Amino acid sequence: MKEDKESIIGTVQLSIPPWIAGMLNIPSSDWIILKKGIGKDTTIGTVLSELALGSNEFREAVFNPDAGGNRGQVMVFLNNSIVHNLDIEGTRLNSGDSIRLLPVYMGG
Repeated sequence: MKEDKESIIGTVQLSIPPWIAGMLNIPSSDWIILKKGIGKDTTIGTVLSELALGSNEFREAVFNPDAGGNRGQVMVFLNNSIVHNLDIEGTRLNSGDSIRLLPVYMGG
């Protein structure tokens, strides 16, 4: 999100697993927490779109705002409640909110 300092009203925490951190060029063997500044109209989709702008790998595997948003590799949680894919773009954030990207594992 490209906001000037005067329009930032607070911060949110974004918890991401190591495999996503690697896509963002943040080497880690454990979950990491990113702090992001937010404006009054910032949504979960805004935050994820910003990450997608900086990483083609994230855009292809996790969240592509030009191709329907969530790519199905993660579940998105806001303050420990799941956010349905259709609600990601419209769910506004408040200062102190916590977003968690939880990997979806499939197989047998």
